[in-house]
Amino acid sequence: MLADAIQDAGCDGADILAHCRGEGQHVRGCWVVDLVIGRELPAALLDGYYQGGPTYVENYLFLRLYPDGFWAFQDSFDPDFDFPAYLAAIEVDAIRRRYPRGHCLRNPTGGGWRYRCGRYTRQANAPLHDQYDEVVGRINDALVLTTWDEEEGDGLLWDVEVEGPDRLRVLGPYNDVCVFVPDRPAEPRAAADGGGM
Repeated sequence: MLADAIQDAGCDGADILAHCRGEGQHVRGCWVVDLVIGRELPAALLDGYYQGGPTYVENYLFLRLYPDGFWAFQDSFDPDFDFPAYLAAIEVDAIRRRYPRGHCLRNPTGGGWRYRCGRYTRQANAPLHDQYDEVVGRINDALVLTTWDEEEGDGLLWDVEVEGPDRLRVLGPYNDVCVFVPDRPAEPRAAADGGGM
């Protein structure tokens, strides 16, 4: 019903219509409903990524939020980790098409994750979960990050508190503030003949 109404209003976005025709409730917190009612993050905060750390284990956090409610995450012990290049190298757009609900893939060489990604919804007065997935409090303004697994289905990954226009706090195992890093403008490319006039 929601998909039909949105399509009748002129929307032809395949990802939006497929989501609306899929399972689940479409209430406040659903990324499509949030887009319709204007509760999405400001567009300027989606033209970049969030970086935090060092955490208690001396690693750095990198989180990218996409306008359609998709997220991608990686952590690294290198504070100068090139997160945009990493997203390009893992072909995050292909992952988004193949796993629209998210996916986490362990590093085949062991030790950590090749990638982690999923869906986020922005929620007011959202439940705060501990490491055992028990509700231990409330978050006034939250991004709830979920992912999907072949064995377990949909699941909560982390709660993220929106602390300000360019600050997020990744809760759960990290409890670390991440600040917004805008995308760098693309470098001008030299002409195919080596540049020049």
